[in-house]
Amino acid sequence: MTNSSTSNSAIDSQAQPLVRATCHKARMSKDARFDGQFFTAVITTGIFCRPICPAKPPNEENVRYLKTAVEALEQGFAPCKRCFPELAPEQRLQNHQHSLFEALANAQGQIQLAAAHHNLSERQYRRQFISAFGVSPNQYWQKHRVLTALKLLRSSNLSITQICYISGFHSVRRFNEVIKQTYHQPPKQLKINQTPALNTIAIELSYRPPFDWPLMLSFFKLRALPSVEQITEQYYARVFDLNEARGWFKVSQIVGQDKLLLEISADQQTLLKPLTVPDIIRRVRVMFDLDADMRHIHSTLGQTPLLAKVIKQVPGLRLPGSWDIFEFSVRAILGQQVSVNAATTLAERIAQRYGQTAPENPFGLTHLFPTISELLINAKLTEVQEPSEEKEPLAVKEPSAQKQSSVLKQPSSVKSVSSTDKSYSVVDFSNIGLTQTRVTTLQTWCRFYQDNQQLLSQTTPLSELNEKLSALKGIGPWTINYIAMRGLSYPDAFPSADLGVIKALTIKGKKPTNKAILSQAQAWQPWRAYATLYLWQSL
Repeated sequence: MTNSSTSNSAIDSQAQPLVRATCHKARMSKDARFDGQFFTAVITTGIFCRPICPAKPPNEENVRYLKTAVEALEQGFAPCKRCFPELAPEQRLQNHQHSLFEALANAQGQIQLAAAHHNLSERQYRRQFISAFGVSPNQYWQKHRVLTALKLLRSSNLSITQICYISGFHSVRRFNEVIKQTYHQPPKQLKINQTPALNTIAIELSYRPPFDWPLMLSFFKLRALPSVEQITEQYYARVFDLNEARGWFKVSQIVGQDKLLLEISADQQTLLKPLTVPDIIRRVRVMFDLDADMRHIHSTLGQTPLLAKVIKQVPGLRLPGSWDIFEFSVRAILGQQVSVNAATTLAERIAQRYGQTAPENPFGLTHLFPTISELLINAKLTEVQEPSEEKEPLAVKEPSAQKQSSVLKQPSSVKSVSSTDKSYSVVDFSNIGLTQTRVTTLQTWCRFYQDNQQLLSQTTPLSELNEKLSALKGIGPWTINYIAMRGLSYPDAFPSADLGVIKALTIKGKKPTNKAILSQAQAWQPWRAYATLYLWQSL
């Protein structure tokens, strides 16, 4: 996203070549910040380890450094039984890697279906996949299933049968054979938690320190929807409806370890579908930014004195993401020109009016946030007018809302999507405290999202996202960048017109121009979203 055009993939650790000297120093010091960034394959023993392995480090001439556990397995190395490489924090996939793998996962390893998703021939898809991952799609999928199974065997209370189907195997017998072949032990001997999962699944999620869990919770708590989610000083909990699985999940920190505990409760049959539990894990990891490598981020942002000061105060600040992009996009639009508390109140009213009744849960949560389909079911056919040029006054921010500021007015030169000559099914959104301008913007957004859901994914470059969304009346630069920053977790998204950013960069009462802010922010690439958080934190 350099110059607002490079994708977020440019910063991913997998795009950076391994430096042998750095890897050697990291494994000798057992530095947890490098955990998951590379693996040490020992030629003499045939095993591979994490940099933090407690065993005596092997001699340098006997090791080979590999980027991923998949690569280590493919080369015939077995996972270490002391450091459990399958439990290492995950790496962010590059943009094109994520797109290729997502198609393969949704196709359950069937290359023909994955290729069709990208409108490619099988040969073209296979060639692109090998270029991105270094192995064929089939090789990657087989090893990915094994690693997923090993991770769940080591980090969850799921039964062996549940792990078999969740990780993508279709036969328990085949599952047992593959795991024994990889680990030289049957799954039963590898399983740590022998207590079977009854109503709640528990899974451990690793991360690289530092990670300020209380700060993350406080951020979400300020923006919590009381009927949908509950945040305390110890945990985050919410209800969900995903892949036909309806239930709740809770995330808390495991004291004394660099791990979070994810607890999931839903109908067991729906959870056994291969994509459901991995999808929940993936969403939670993104939501709490568990795959960030703060070492790289701090080294870039720390060159700016103001940011260096805040980094020293809160080194574990992460980028809070979202559970669902549609829910977040609606909340971002509601947050234009009002305080955090006001936007949260409006979103809560939408959840209660249009959301389905929540599944039974121990937190007293009553509603699910409505999906786009559920909103349109409640829509009525009406003639839609474009948003007027009504100017809404900027809300006076409360102290607690300083860190998420208002949006500046979109330039009048931006092309709008005309709808004056057509009739559409639109959601009413009346009587919840919105101006007519904001109602019309939400209605425009719902229609756009229904027809462009693929656009709102982590595989879309920010430049394309900006081009398509800026054409919508009522959707300005701040909203686009805020959706990219927190809704899609783009690390280089930057709401330069945010009042909090402007205030943090104001020197002796002199506010910087937007041009000056963008110029200064070039030094923060590709981590401008994190720079935004540190600027907010400095207020």
